Amino acid sequence: MILGIGTDVVNVNRFSRWTCFSPRQLQKIFSQQELFDCYNQAGPVQKQADYIAQKFASRFAAKEAFYKALNGMLLALDIMPKQHISFLFVCNYVQVLVDSFGRPILDINWNPLIDKIGYAIPSVRVHLSLTHEKTVALAFVIISQK
Repeated sequence: MILGIGTDVVNVNRFSRWTCFSPRQLQKIFSQQELFDCYNQAGPVQKQADYIAQKFASRFAAKEAFYKALNGMLLALDIMPKQHISFLFVCNYVQVLVDSFGRPILDINWNPLIDKIGYAIPSVRVHLSLTHEKTVALAFVIISQK
């Protein structure tokens, strides 16, 4: 059963300047592993900044889509969190990784989220789809019951 759906689309150009941000600034949104993946998978120097901006954009969109799906799930389960859950809080506990087949997955540390929500969350599965082109990145997240 689907408990939450979230989608987000972002303009990649918005993330072009992020390629010049310090690691400290970027770690407000991205994990160390995500930054490593974005910087170390880049191709030739002339395409590197554009490629990194696409990676940043798609990962940002994934976190935003998860945030929306999480709020949809809480609504579907009739759960009112004991504390407000901000997007930046979620960013600290959700990261986009790549599985052994090269597919993007969301790695979620549920414990801090559950503490903030104040309720147990049923066993769930999180599905992620990402795509990006030169100017647009899109993420789609579904949270379903196991």
